Amino acid sequence: MPETVLLQHDLPDGSSHFDWMIQRDDPRAGLITFRLQDRIDHPSCGGFDARRLPDHRAAYLTFEGPVAGGRGIVRRLATGRATAGETGGEMLVTADFGAGPRRWRGRCISGELWRFEEKTAETP
Repeated sequence: MPETVLLQHDLPDGSSHFDWMIQRDDPRAGLITFRLQDRIDHPSCGGFDARRLPDHRAAYLTFEGPVAGGRGIVRRLATGRATAGETGGEMLVTADFGAGPRRWRGRCISGELWRFEEKTAETP
């Protein structure tokens, strides 16, 4: 199963956010990448909004430290396994950060903004 990582990205201006990256089935392809305001690796996280970023290099699955060009510092908060299937503005992600698999359905709601909702046995 492909890998996933949750990074904390501390910016030079003192602000921070989280970057969630999901490896595609082809490990040579770029990582599906989202910017988040909240951590998603805890069981209490049900749904969340995310901003889609351009694909990132696979090196970010293991990278920690200063980002080139003075763009801040990243550190890994959680790693795991994930699969993502994307079809025309929708994405179904199954991710396991170590506490068991979770499933989210994401929908593009406007431009780069996505909304993910946890998919449980009760939701289609």
